[in-house]
Amino acid sequence: MLERTGWRFCIAGAALIIFLMLNAGFADQAIPQALDQDTEKWVNETLKQMSIDEKIGSVICAITSGRLMAEDTESWQRLRSEVTDFYIGSYITYNGSTLGTAWLTNKLQSLAKYPLLFASDMESGAGYEVPDATEFPSNMAIGATRNPEYAYLVGKITAIEARAMGVHQTYGPVADVNNNPDNPIINIRSFGQDTALVTDMTRAYVRGCQESGLLATAKHFPGHGDTTQDSHSLLPVFKGDRERMDKIELVPFKAAIDEGVAAIMTAHIAYPQLEQDDRLPATLSHSILTGLLQGDLGFKGHIVTDSMQMGGIVSYFGSEEATIQAIQAGADAILCPADASQVFAWIKKAVTKGLITEKRLDHSVRKLLRLKASVGLHKNRMVDLAALDSKAATKAHYEAAKRIARDSVTLLKNTNHTLPLKAEAIHHPLVLAIYDNLRGDHGSVFKERLQTRFPEATVMTLDPRSSPSAYRDAYAAAINADAIICGLYVKVQGRKDTVELSPEQNELLLNLAKGPKPVIIISFGNPYLIRRFPEVDAYLTTYGYSDVSQEAGVGTILGDFSPKGKLPISIPGLYVYGYGLTYE
Repeated sequence: MLERTGWRFCIAGAALIIFLMLNAGFADQAIPQALDQDTEKWVNETLKQMSIDEKIGSVICAITSGRLMAEDTESWQRLRSEVTDFYIGSYITYNGSTLGTAWLTNKLQSLAKYPLLFASDMESGAGYEVPDATEFPSNMAIGATRNPEYAYLVGKITAIEARAMGVHQTYGPVADVNNNPDNPIINIRSFGQDTALVTDMTRAYVRGCQESGLLATAKHFPGHGDTTQDSHSLLPVFKGDRERMDKIELVPFKAAIDEGVAAIMTAHIAYPQLEQDDRLPATLSHSILTGLLQGDLGFKGHIVTDSMQMGGIVSYFGSEEATIQAIQAGADAILCPADASQVFAWIKKAVTKGLITEKRLDHSVRKLLRLKASVGLHKNRMVDLAALDSKAATKAHYEAAKRIARDSVTLLKNTNHTLPLKAEAIHHPLVLAIYDNLRGDHGSVFKERLQTRFPEATVMTLDPRSSPSAYRDAYAAAINADAIICGLYVKVQGRKDTVELSPEQNELLLNLAKGPKPVIIISFGNPYLIRRFPEVDAYLTTYGYSDVSQEAGVGTILGDFSPKGKLPISIPGLYVYGYGLTYE
């Protein structure tokens, strides 16, 4: 069960929230549980005047980058056509910038006959998708703090920044219980493996978002935590039965529904115990989306598919077949189609053939209109670009992210009090930044901070491009070092199908750990990596590689502050749920 929040966290969390309320300013209005009479009238009248084509476009959620676009570019012409010719009702935005996203949402809103709903995958804050906004530590890092106030705060700040950019919905929180250490795609995106912990954090996150005007979306229903395959590439099969799901996987989703979550995203995963066709993913299953979600659980909100370009769909079903079947199953929005205009044509053909009725479309379009009205789009669909600098990436938001990062760092091993490092004992460390993939600027905080503290340090980088000679150089540098500090960057990413280091990288760390020099490892990502080299002298995890998480990890090994995090998972054969050392 979830450990109760200590007085220390309660006071710190309350003080931080008060500070942010005074300095940042919250969104004007919470998401209402029920619309007033005038707003319901707008929904009904709008639906009544919509043509069949406008209704078809409303169930498509297309994709766009949040950036400035010249009007004569192909990208802009495509977007313009989607809005004016195919009546697309909503968009998911990715990447870009705060200003670019705000400009784009305003530009598209000005073209649309009906207000557009914009969503984004802001799982760890707006900065998760928009680099110049605030990025928070991962959900698992929040789970390590055991403080639901932090989940609430992340939701609230995400809402402030998203709404300032013209984004009305986040595809978060991840409500999956990560009870499989070999899960290649959920991992640190989950709050943890304990159902009570995930439930409490999910509730708090939803409340934080929706009290400040951002529609929350619990995902991936009915649970993606206990799989060993990535639905971006393959169709995973969940092997648990309904009784087990009622006790574990479904609990956070039930809690989110009780909290009034606006939307739920489906999983491209097969659940043979819930659906007679054992090859049919939840996204296409009437038994799961209509029978279980809307029937048994009583969910009345918006149901959005996961991306329809993922392998769990396209590798097993025809895209047209999957689109029609998802709507028949109960989905209200078709997310990220490869070609929105083509999907429009498929749905229109299905309506003509009687495979999808206008009444069925009305059911989903009404839900979308109610979402739009709940965030005030029927009154004002534009955002003030001049207000961006007072709401996005503010100092107060950054300080909140730093506090959460510091409280999440979890120390699992500290043989002979290797940590914190003593400046008088360490003069020439070997600093290794090791990547499972190409990372660009990731790792700069880790390397720069250590080089500042230890001017004589040898700093090296190893990634998939590194040659055998680079590994030989690392071994040679270790001989002359008085300590070895390794930062591991293992990113959870779709279609990678793994969250592991390469065999060469694991072998290097295992050999260094067996040597005479102290080896300190900070995992900036997958916390389970210590299973591959348990002999290291010290191991700590930040559950992520954002700048604040890197700063917190380095600060902890240098003794700037003591580790406070407790494992929100167990690491098989090594550490139990709730384990965590401190320096005190």
